[in-house]
Amino acid sequence: MFSHIGSVNLDFVLGSAKIELNGSAEEQRAVRASSYKLELLIEGLAESLKASGLGLFLFVDEFQDMSSEVMMTLITVQHKMGQRNLPFYIIGAGLPNLPGVLTKARSYAERLFEYRSIGRLDDAAVADGFQKPARELGYAFDDQALSRLIDLSNGYPYFIQAYGKAAWDASDSNPITVGAVEKGEPVARADLDQGLYVSRWQRATPLGREYLAAMAAIGDTCTSAQVANHMGRSVSDLSSIRFSLIELGLIYSPERGQIAFTVPGMDEFIRRVMPAETQSYDGRG
Repeated sequence: MFSHIGSVNLDFVLGSAKIELNGSAEEQRAVRASSYKLELLIEGLAESLKASGLGLFLFVDEFQDMSSEVMMTLITVQHKMGQRNLPFYIIGAGLPNLPGVLTKARSYAERLFEYRSIGRLDDAAVADGFQKPARELGYAFDDQALSRLIDLSNGYPYFIQAYGKAAWDASDSNPITVGAVEKGEPVARADLDQGLYVSRWQRATPLGREYLAAMAAIGDTCTSAQVANHMGRSVSDLSSIRFSLIELGLIYSPERGQIAFTVPGMDEFIRRVMPAETQSYDGRG
């Protein structure tokens, strides 16, 4: 279909999609003329790439936040391309609630995707995350600073970025010392609060926040029964709010009967920033 494919850009706006190619003017016109047919576009691209021994890969970050209409369309297209033995693949990254979101969009998504849990980085990988970028610029973290940063980041890449940047900005020496790390800690914590936690807290309704506060008082992972007991309610009374929090991507169920926060450190944030709410459900109020 296309003699040359330079690049592909999918732009999802209000459930629509557009593909642009770097090729001849005739080829670009042909694609734009039928751009309203996403399935036909992907089929044509996949056929052309397959003939060259290549494939079309669509990488989606924060997949769980995609509009349901677009998600359903993409899952359907991938399913059909698989049935036709055409090389179109979706590689999605998201929070732990993503498998449930995909299955809700299309019931067969459970068997269509292969799920892999990434989890936390080990200490060696975390150390590399701090040291390698610094060394490329002629700097390094000393042993104490690195040890403190490893503890603070807890294996999460977003935390590595936040605490590493704050320590770098606070440092006036080489190697970078633990003093710079400690000076940067409140800055990094404030950035994480605003960039990761506050918006998620604000998504919940007042009752939802009470539920989250009860979870935080218990710990990162708990059971629905424990939360209900802390709130003085029955599990059935709280089933709808639990479901709504899962739908919002704020919590998920790692195992039957268990619930946990989808983002690391959310329980600590609630206890630290929303102490009045957590004290109401920690067995003292």
